[in-house]
Amino acid sequence: MLQVLREDIGVPEGIGASVNAIQTFGTWLDYHSHIHMVVAWGLFDARGNYTGASKIPAKVFEVVFSQKLFDTLILEGMISEELKAEMRQWHHSGFGVFVGELLPSNDTDALESVVGYIVKGPLSLNGLKLDGEFVELHGPKNKKHPKYPGGIRRWYVMDFLADLVMHIPDKDVKMTIYYGWYSNRSRGYRKQHPDEFVTKPVDGEVDSTVKSGAYWARYIEKVYECDPLECEHCGGKMREISRIFNVDVIFKILSHLGLLGKDWQSGADPP
Repeated sequence: MLQVLREDIGVPEGIGASVNAIQTFGTWLDYHSHIHMVVAWGLFDARGNYTGASKIPAKVFEVVFSQKLFDTLILEGMISEELKAEMRQWHHSGFGVFVGELLPSNDTDALESVVGYIVKGPLSLNGLKLDGEFVELHGPKNKKHPKYPGGIRRWYVMDFLADLVMHIPDKDVKMTIYYGWYSNRSRGYRKQHPDEFVTKPVDGEVDSTVKSGAYWARYIEKVYECDPLECEHCGGKMREISRIFNVDVIFKILSHLGLLGKDWQSGADPP
Protein backbone atom coordinates (compact mmCIF):
# COMPACT_ATOMS: atom_id res chain seq x y z
CA MET A 1 0.00 0.00 0.00
CA LEU A 2 2.73 2.46 1.02
CA GLN A 3 4.83 1.71 -2.06
CA VAL A 4 1.92 2.28 -4.44
CA LEU A 5 0.92 5.56 -2.77
CA ARG A 6 4.50 6.82 -2.84
CA GLU A 7 4.82 6.11 -6.53
CA ASP A 8 1.43 7.65 -7.32
CA ILE A 9 2.13 10.87 -5.42
CA GLY A 10 5.82 11.01 -6.24
CA VAL A 11 7.00 11.35 -2.63
CA PRO A 12 9.55 8.58 -1.97
CA GLU A 13 9.82 9.42 1.74
CA GLY A 14 6.12 9.99 2.34
CA ILE A 15 4.61 8.66 5.57
CA GLY A 16 1.47 6.57 5.31
CA ALA A 17 -1.31 6.21 7.87
CA SER A 18 -3.52 3.19 8.43
CA VAL A 19 -5.39 1.11 10.98
CA ASN A 20 -5.10 -2.61 10.19
CA ALA A 21 -7.38 -5.22 11.74
CA ILE A 22 -6.49 -8.90 11.39
CA GLN A 23 -9.46 -11.25 11.09
CA THR A 24 -9.34 -15.05 11.04
CA PHE A 25 -12.99 -15.85 10.32
CA GLY A 26 -15.42 -15.87 7.45
CA THR A 27 -19.19 -15.49 7.36
CA TRP A 28 -19.85 -19.04 8.61
CA LEU A 29 -17.16 -19.08 11.30
CA ASP A 30 -14.80 -20.95 9.00
CA TYR A 31 -11.10 -20.13 9.11
CA HIS A 32 -10.48 -17.33 6.64
CA SER A 33 -7.46 -15.18 7.43
CA HIS A 34 -7.51 -11.66 5.97
CA ILE A 35 -6.83 -8.03 6.84
CA HIS A 36 -9.18 -5.05 6.90
CA MET A 37 -7.58 -1.63 6.61
CA VAL A 38 -8.70 1.96 7.07
CA VAL A 39 -6.17 4.02 5.14
CA ALA A 40 -5.54 7.73 4.78
CA TRP A 41 -5.61 7.93 0.96
CA GLY A 42 -2.45 9.97 0.70
CA LEU A 43 0.84 10.66 2.48
CA PHE A 44 2.25 12.96 5.14
CA ASP A 45 5.68 14.53 5.06
CA ALA A 46 7.90 14.88 8.12
CA ARG A 47 6.22 18.18 9.07
CA GLY A 48 2.68 16.90 8.77
CA ASN A 49 1.75 18.32 5.37
CA TYR A 50 -0.72 15.98 3.68
CA THR A 51 -0.99 15.16 -0.04
CA GLY A 52 -3.94 13.14 -1.33
CA ALA A 53 -3.59 10.34 -3.88
CA SER A 54 -5.58 9.62 -7.04
CA LYS A 55 -8.02 6.76 -7.56
CA ILE A 56 -5.84 3.64 -7.86
CA PRO A 57 -7.26 0.33 -9.19
CA ALA A 58 -7.32 -2.50 -6.64
CA LYS A 59 -5.49 -4.72 -9.15
CA VAL A 60 -2.36 -2.58 -8.75
CA PHE A 61 -2.27 -3.25 -5.01
CA GLU A 62 -2.95 -6.95 -5.58
CA VAL A 63 0.05 -7.32 -7.92
CA VAL A 64 2.43 -5.45 -5.59
CA PHE A 65 1.14 -7.33 -2.54
CA SER A 66 1.59 -10.76 -4.14
CA GLN A 67 5.09 -9.92 -5.38
CA LYS A 68 6.24 -8.70 -1.98
CA LEU A 69 4.80 -11.76 -0.24
CA PHE A 70 6.51 -14.14 -2.67
CA ASP A 71 9.81 -12.30 -2.20
CA THR A 72 9.48 -12.61 1.58
CA LEU A 73 8.69 -16.34 1.39
CA ILE A 74 11.74 -16.93 -0.82
CA LEU A 75 13.96 -14.83 1.44
CA GLU A 76 12.85 -16.89 4.45
CA GLY A 77 13.54 -20.12 2.55
CA MET A 78 9.91 -21.23 2.73
CA ILE A 79 9.46 -21.68 -1.04
CA SER A 80 11.75 -21.94 -4.05
CA GLU A 81 11.90 -19.83 -7.21
CA GLU A 82 10.56 -22.84 -9.13
CA LEU A 83 7.52 -23.11 -6.84
CA LYS A 84 6.95 -19.38 -7.14
CA ALA A 85 6.97 -19.62 -10.95
CA GLU A 86 4.54 -22.54 -10.80
CA MET A 87 2.17 -20.72 -8.44
CA ARG A 88 2.26 -17.69 -10.72
CA GLN A 89 0.67 -19.83 -13.43
CA TRP A 90 -2.39 -20.74 -11.34
CA HIS A 91 -5.69 -19.64 -12.81
CA HIS A 92 -6.73 -18.27 -9.39
CA SER A 93 -3.79 -16.43 -7.82
CA GLY A 94 -5.06 -16.78 -4.25
CA PHE A 95 -4.67 -13.03 -3.74
CA GLY A 96 -7.53 -10.59 -3.54
CA VAL A 97 -7.65 -6.88 -2.74
CA PHE A 98 -10.79 -4.76 -2.46
CA VAL A 99 -10.65 -0.96 -2.31
CA GLY A 100 -13.84 0.70 -1.12
CA GLU A 101 -15.12 4.19 -1.79
CA LEU A 102 -13.21 7.14 -0.37
CA LEU A 103 -14.81 8.62 2.74
CA PRO A 104 -14.58 12.34 3.62
CA SER A 105 -12.50 12.86 6.76
CA ASN A 106 -15.33 14.87 8.35
CA ASP A 107 -17.97 12.15 7.83
CA THR A 108 -17.63 10.73 11.33
CA ASP A 109 -20.73 8.51 11.08
CA ALA A 110 -19.43 6.74 7.96
CA LEU A 111 -15.95 6.38 9.45
CA GLU A 112 -17.28 4.92 12.70
CA SER A 113 -19.43 2.48 10.73
CA VAL A 114 -16.44 1.26 8.74
CA VAL A 115 -14.18 1.02 11.79
CA GLY A 116 -16.87 -0.90 13.66
CA TYR A 117 -17.07 -3.36 10.79
CA ILE A 118 -13.33 -4.05 10.57
CA VAL A 119 -13.09 -4.93 14.28
CA LYS A 120 -16.36 -6.89 14.52
CA GLY A 121 -16.58 -10.18 16.36
CA PRO A 122 -16.54 -13.56 14.59
CA LEU A 123 -20.33 -13.92 14.54
CA SER A 124 -23.58 -12.14 15.27
CA LEU A 125 -25.79 -13.46 18.07
CA ASN A 126 -28.81 -12.54 15.95
CA GLY A 127 -27.85 -15.27 13.48
CA LEU A 128 -27.46 -18.01 16.11
CA LYS A 129 -30.19 -20.50 17.00
CA LEU A 130 -30.14 -23.45 19.39
CA ASP A 131 -31.93 -26.53 18.05
CA GLY A 132 -31.72 -29.25 20.67
CA GLU A 133 -28.15 -30.57 20.66
CA PHE A 134 -27.30 -28.51 17.57
CA VAL A 135 -26.27 -24.91 17.03
CA GLU A 136 -27.32 -23.20 13.81
CA LEU A 137 -25.68 -20.16 12.28
CA HIS A 138 -27.85 -18.38 9.72
CA GLY A 139 -25.77 -16.40 7.24
CA PRO A 140 -26.91 -13.31 5.32
CA LYS A 141 -29.76 -13.98 2.89
CA ASN A 142 -27.73 -12.60 0.00
CA LYS A 143 -24.81 -14.98 0.62
CA LYS A 144 -24.85 -18.63 -0.41
CA HIS A 145 -22.27 -21.35 0.18
CA PRO A 146 -22.15 -24.79 -1.47
CA LYS A 147 -21.23 -26.45 1.83
CA TYR A 148 -24.15 -24.93 3.75
CA PRO A 149 -27.52 -25.40 2.00
CA GLY A 150 -29.95 -22.61 2.62
CA GLY A 151 -27.20 -20.43 4.07
CA ILE A 152 -27.27 -22.33 7.39
CA ARG A 153 -24.35 -24.05 9.10
CA ARG A 154 -25.04 -26.62 11.84
CA TRP A 155 -22.78 -28.00 14.58
CA TYR A 156 -23.03 -30.20 17.61
CA VAL A 157 -22.71 -27.80 20.56
CA MET A 158 -19.17 -28.88 21.50
CA ASP A 159 -18.02 -28.73 17.87
CA PHE A 160 -19.40 -25.19 17.66
CA LEU A 161 -17.45 -24.14 20.76
CA ALA A 162 -14.29 -25.69 19.33
CA ASP A 163 -14.65 -23.69 16.11
CA LEU A 164 -15.46 -20.52 18.03
CA VAL A 165 -12.46 -20.56 20.40
CA MET A 166 -10.17 -21.08 17.40
CA HIS A 167 -10.65 -17.36 16.67
CA ILE A 168 -9.69 -16.14 20.16
CA PRO A 169 -6.21 -14.58 19.82
CA ASP A 170 -3.36 -15.72 22.03
CA LYS A 171 -2.40 -13.62 25.03
CA ASP A 172 -0.61 -10.36 24.13
CA VAL A 173 -1.31 -10.82 20.41
CA LYS A 174 -2.49 -7.55 18.85
CA MET A 175 -5.24 -7.91 16.28
CA THR A 176 -5.56 -4.17 15.57
CA ILE A 177 -2.35 -2.38 14.55
CA TYR A 178 -1.74 1.31 13.90
CA TYR A 179 0.86 2.20 11.26
CA GLY A 180 2.75 5.27 10.12
CA TRP A 181 1.22 8.63 11.06
CA TYR A 182 -1.41 6.85 13.18
CA SER A 183 1.08 4.75 15.19
CA ASN A 184 1.30 5.23 18.96
CA ARG A 185 4.95 6.22 18.67
CA SER A 186 4.23 8.85 16.02
CA ARG A 187 1.26 10.31 17.90
CA GLY A 188 3.25 10.37 21.14
CA TYR A 189 6.12 12.24 19.51
CA ARG A 190 3.78 14.83 17.98
CA LYS A 191 2.20 15.40 21.38
CA GLN A 192 5.59 16.01 22.98
CA HIS A 193 6.93 18.19 20.14
CA PRO A 194 3.89 20.08 18.76
CA ASP A 195 5.97 22.97 17.41
CA GLU A 196 7.68 20.68 14.89
CA PHE A 197 4.47 20.02 12.97
CA VAL A 198 2.14 22.13 10.87
CA THR A 199 -0.95 20.23 12.04
CA LYS A 200 -1.78 20.84 15.70
CA PRO A 201 -4.80 19.89 17.84
CA VAL A 202 -7.46 22.61 18.00
CA ASP A 203 -9.56 23.20 21.12
CA GLY A 204 -13.04 21.79 20.63
CA GLU A 205 -12.03 19.20 18.02
CA VAL A 206 -11.96 16.38 20.55
CA ASP A 207 -14.92 15.40 22.66
CA SER A 208 -14.51 16.47 26.30
CA THR A 209 -14.96 12.90 27.54
CA VAL A 210 -12.01 11.81 25.43
CA LYS A 211 -9.83 14.72 26.57
CA SER A 212 -10.57 13.97 30.23
CA GLY A 213 -9.92 10.26 29.86
CA ALA A 214 -13.57 9.31 30.48
CA TYR A 215 -13.72 6.95 27.52
CA TRP A 216 -16.25 4.77 29.35
CA ALA A 217 -18.80 7.61 29.19
CA ARG A 218 -18.40 7.97 25.43
CA TYR A 219 -18.84 4.23 24.90
CA ILE A 220 -21.95 4.10 27.08
CA GLU A 221 -23.42 6.98 25.10
CA LYS A 222 -22.69 5.17 21.82
CA VAL A 223 -24.39 1.95 22.94
CA TYR A 224 -27.32 3.22 25.03
CA GLU A 225 -27.75 6.64 23.34
CA CYS A 226 -27.69 8.52 26.63
CA ASP A 227 -24.94 10.57 28.21
CA PRO A 228 -24.03 9.15 31.67
CA LEU A 229 -22.31 12.45 32.54
CA GLU A 230 -25.43 14.55 31.99
CA CYS A 231 -27.02 15.60 35.28
CA GLU A 232 -30.57 14.26 35.53
CA HIS A 233 -31.68 17.31 37.55
CA CYS A 234 -30.27 20.33 35.71
CA GLY A 235 -29.01 18.79 32.44
CA GLY A 236 -25.53 20.17 33.06
CA LYS A 237 -22.30 18.33 32.31
CA MET A 238 -20.82 16.39 35.23
CA ARG A 239 -17.15 15.51 35.46
CA GLU A 240 -15.30 12.54 36.84
CA ILE A 241 -13.52 13.37 40.11
CA SER A 242 -12.42 9.90 41.26
CA ARG A 243 -12.80 6.18 40.63
CA ILE A 244 -13.76 3.66 43.29
CA PHE A 245 -12.71 0.04 42.93
CA ASN A 246 -13.41 -1.29 46.43
CA VAL A 247 -16.46 -3.58 46.16
CA ASP A 248 -17.67 -2.96 49.72
CA VAL A 249 -17.61 0.81 49.24
CA ILE A 250 -19.43 0.56 45.89
CA PHE A 251 -22.09 -1.64 47.52
CA LYS A 252 -22.67 0.85 50.34
CA ILE A 253 -22.97 3.79 47.94
CA LEU A 254 -25.46 2.00 45.68
CA SER A 255 -27.44 0.81 48.68
CA HIS A 256 -27.62 4.35 50.10
CA LEU A 257 -28.83 5.69 46.75
CA GLY A 258 -31.41 2.92 46.40
CA LEU A 259 -29.90 1.69 43.14
CA LEU A 260 -29.58 -1.98 44.08
CA GLY A 261 -31.99 -4.66 42.91
CA LYS A 262 -34.53 -6.22 45.26
CA ASP A 263 -32.30 -9.22 46.09
CA TRP A 264 -29.47 -6.98 47.29
CA GLN A 265 -31.80 -4.63 49.12
CA SER A 266 -32.93 -7.57 51.26
CA GLY A 267 -29.54 -7.63 52.97
CA ALA A 268 -27.58 -10.15 50.91
CA ASP A 269 -23.82 -9.83 50.87
CA PRO A 270 -22.30 -7.95 47.91
CA PRO A 271 -21.02 -10.08 45.01
